[in-house]
Amino acid sequence: MSNLVLGALPSLSGLSSYVSGEVQIALGIVVLVICVILAVKQQIGPMIGVIIVAAFIFFMANDPNVIFNAIGEAIKKVFGG
Repeated sequence: MSNLVLGALPSLSGLSSYVSGEVQIALGIVVLVICVILAVKQQIGPMIGVIIVAAFIFFMANDPNVIFNAIGEAIKKVFGG
């Protein structure tokens, strides 16, 4: 009985990639709907704003470390450090 192995313990390792993928899909659908509504109303400025904010959220869902590192480097260049 001493050679029992606990093999398939539950793990949440794949959960972050699943959630990231679902956030990206949901974001794409929401942005598409908003952009179509704004295009029909011929409001190009707000549509561009929605696309820019959605791109930021998309990259945050993908890999937030890249965004935070870039912002940190920019702050270091401005304020020194």
